[in-house]
Amino acid sequence: MCSPFAVRPQSLKPLPTEFVNCVTNQRGVPTASNKQRTPLVKSSVGNIAYGEVTAETSRGGSCQNNTTVYTAGSNGSFRPVLQQGVERIPDGSIYDGNGIAYLSWSPSGRNLLAVLFQWTYGTDAGGNYKYFVIGKEDNSANLIFPERAIWEKFKPPCNALISFNGWVDNQRIRLEVRPFVATDEEGKRDPTPACIKETTMFSFDIVTKAASRASPMGNRDNSQR
Repeated sequence: MCSPFAVRPQSLKPLPTEFVNCVTNQRGVPTASNKQRTPLVKSSVGNIAYGEVTAETSRGGSCQNNTTVYTAGSNGSFRPVLQQGVERIPDGSIYDGNGIAYLSWSPSGRNLLAVLFQWTYGTDAGGNYKYFVIGKEDNSANLIFPERAIWEKFKPPCNALISFNGWVDNQRIRLEVRPFVATDEEGKRDPTPACIKETTMFSFDIVTKAASRASPMGNRDNSQR
């Protein structure tokens, strides 16, 4: 298999492809399309994955993104296993921006976790993370909801920041939950409290779909170090 990309170790830092925008002028108006690819990410058994994010200008002068994740065996050719385009959300608006925040193989190299980020261009509204587990045996992409499972552990309303923090083992992923209190442009604190007082680790089981508190020094896949 011949590839023009460098293979890099798996990382706990978000990929540069989390946010991909169109080329814009000094006024912030999209003027040209933009495409970015992730590095190749290799599993312990030789399976390889990478992603591609395309931000395209539209006739109306806006920008819309399309994301694709590809995988290949050690001696095979790449095939698309996940595609994400513009998505309409329940309130009637749309997520027209999307990108790849994380690509991470399980310790066995049989499952790939792809974490995508979505947002709405032209607003200050917060975005949304989507988690997919892609099985190498059948290349199926299954949407999972680890953040939802963690939010159910708290008493709303409260605020927190949740981020992917690696695989615990072949069936569980780790998520870091940090305390967060929002402030407005003038620095005034929002009355909604933080859900937790200090950074806490949770694990999410991709089979049972259950979340639980995890040790911050729990078993970590060596490929993540």
